[in-house]
Amino acid sequence: MKISQEKAALHLRSVYDHIKALSDRIVILYDSAESYIFEDVDFQEVASFLPLWISDCGKSPECGMSKELFEELRQIYNDSITNKIIYWYDIQNLLVGIQDRITCVISYLDALYKIVPYYSMHETNEYKSCTRALNPQSDLAHAYINNVFISLSTSFDLFSKLVYEMSHLDKYDFEQYKKLKSRQKNILFSKSIDTLG
Repeated sequence: MKISQEKAALHLRSVYDHIKALSDRIVILYDSAESYIFEDVDFQEVASFLPLWISDCGKSPECGMSKELFEELRQIYNDSITNKIIYWYDIQNLLVGIQDRITCVISYLDALYKIVPYYSMHETNEYKSCTRALNPQSDLAHAYINNVFISLSTSFDLFSKLVYEMSHLDKYDFEQYKKLKSRQKNILFSKSIDTLG
């Protein structure tokens, strides 16, 4: 069935709106995770007193600090609040990754629909056969489609790690620095792990 360009544009706009709404909901996850992790501490109150290395070195590849110096400082500031804050920044990295991958989908779809029309140009019964030609345009279209699926699947992987972390938070003792358990265990592919129990 042939769909008009206007109707197809409305459908596409709806898809984009849902993707943006999903991205906006990640902000709610930031607030919820922060409240859950810092039930006993007002993070906003202590955040202004934090040395920059705590927030910058775990999040930014531009940080000039070596891993050795970071580990040395982490041992010096080895208290429950600092350890909890570093853990929170690790959780934020998961959230940023989810949000980044979700928002990338719109860019990939935009690029794809510059090559392939998002609306049907003919009636379905007018299509008798299909010929696939290998050329730079078709290669790009396939790359954009693959990137959409990769972005969505990796955002689900990161979301699974986030759920795992939040479901195990009560078991953490922040007197010692804790790496994310989802990084220590192969939670996505291991059949032997009780992921939520």
